[in-house]
Amino acid sequence: MLAKKNRLTAGFFRTRVRHIASFVCGSVSVRVYPASTKLFRCAVVVPVRVAKTAVLRNSIRRKIYELVRGHIAELPTVDVTFFVSRADTVYDDTQSAIKKIISELNT
Repeated sequence: MLAKKNRLTAGFFRTRVRHIASFVCGSVSVRVYPASTKLFRCAVVVPVRVAKTAVLRNSIRRKIYELVRGHIAELPTVDVTFFVSRADTVYDDTQSAIKKIISELNT
């Protein structure tokens, strides 16, 4: 699981600013916001239409957080939101999204 300091809260979405970048990698859409802290932070949104049960939504969320945690040192200091639109290929699509964040925002 990703550390609490690296996760976005619901309060972020109430006061969010315009995103600086957005892209789609398969079944995962990504929005990148300017950093409001000196840490990389992210949130994962899995709607009910993707996974009907909370158990499945939470397991998808945990998988994405684990992938992010593995690359936390390489990721730039931004706030990122991952939106999942399909549950079947989420692992591979999230890996490609993380690589795209690293390549586009570190340049």
